[in-house]
Amino acid sequence: MKKQFCVCLIFLTLLGVSPRVLALTLEEAVSFAASHNTTVLAAEQKVQKSMAQIKQATAIILPIFKVDMAGARMDSFQTKLAGLSPYTAYSVKLGVQQLLFNNQILPVLSVADKALQATKDDLRVAQIGVKYDVISAYMACLKTDQFLQLAMGNKTLLLSHLDQVNALVATGIATKTDQLSVKVALSDAETRILEAQKGRKLAMMQLNLTLGKPILETYSLVTPNIKLSQDLSSVDQVVLMALANRPDLASLDKMKDMIKANSDIELAKVFPQFYFSANYGWVSTSLESLFSQKTEDWMATIAASWTLFDGFLTEGKVAENQSEVIKLEQSQAFLKQAIQLEVQEALLSLAVAKKTWAQSKATESLALENVNLIWEKYRQGLATNRDVLDADYALFQARSGIISAAFDQQLAIAKLEKVGAF
Repeated sequence: MKKQFCVCLIFLTLLGVSPRVLALTLEEAVSFAASHNTTVLAAEQKVQKSMAQIKQATAIILPIFKVDMAGARMDSFQTKLAGLSPYTAYSVKLGVQQLLFNNQILPVLSVADKALQATKDDLRVAQIGVKYDVISAYMACLKTDQFLQLAMGNKTLLLSHLDQVNALVATGIATKTDQLSVKVALSDAETRILEAQKGRKLAMMQLNLTLGKPILETYSLVTPNIKLSQDLSSVDQVVLMALANRPDLASLDKMKDMIKANSDIELAKVFPQFYFSANYGWVSTSLESLFSQKTEDWMATIAASWTLFDGFLTEGKVAENQSEVIKLEQSQAFLKQAIQLEVQEALLSLAVAKKTWAQSKATESLALENVNLIWEKYRQGLATNRDVLDADYALFQARSGIISAAFDQQLAIAKLEKVGAF
């Protein structure tokens, strides 16, 4: 199969047809990561584990049915003293066990349910974090793509300038120094291209790692237009929405409820527990008469267990749980403050990114106008070669700033969505 693929690839190349590179949109990338990212998969397994624990907790209120069968050959010292010959005994027993009363049942079920809800919150935390990581890695790839294109365009411009300088050197208008200056600038441009190519490869590898794809897989990307999904009018509004939406904050509430339910389990131990069990079966020395009325026997039992004093063990465990609840409340208070800080930081980053982009656009306009003026003066002999190179590089820097500011703005929006868990 691999050999056939290689033959087809060579055939397409000879025909001038390049293999198609599949495109991956940002929405497709986020969707793929949601089902393939290792962090999300691990969180999903924790949810599955919690669901299994709920089944285990529910099992304590259900009856247990058992069937025991045995066959034994009896020949002992006692039988010989009694003058009995060795014999074979067969037995079949049917049994049932049922918990009648245990005051721990409801707290145990509550702990299992809160644990499931907490793992679901943790899964949402993982999904939100991975979504932001995917957006960040995806935008980094696009950013390096644009930097690479910009660097290659700058190189093309310098090559054209070098041709002009070479022509001027040949006529004696320009000097060898002018020629060398352009070649140095051209070498710097080639270095920027190499750096951009390296950055592109590393960014794609990071994206694949985040998606859960093979690290060397390649595909084309589509520039998205990331917009806020919420109409955010004030900092207080964003903070309130974040406090209401953040799953990590909700998870702490579930953990506190779990610990309180654990205390209820400990306190429930002071109540008695009642159990019922029954057995019905047959015992015989021959299989033919095993299920006759003469060989049947049965037993029914009601048992109770009541711990009257446990050496203050319950009191100690309840006090320990209360301490854990206080620690979680402190963590919750700190997290609320941290969320407010994250919201402020995200909003400031978005505002700065917008202003930086606008300033970069204005700077590009000025730099482009300056390039045109310098080139006109250079043709008239009123500007030096150094002036031209400086003007070209200033334009390159301004356009680099536009690229960075544009992607910073998109990432700031994604970060605000992550902080607010929108």
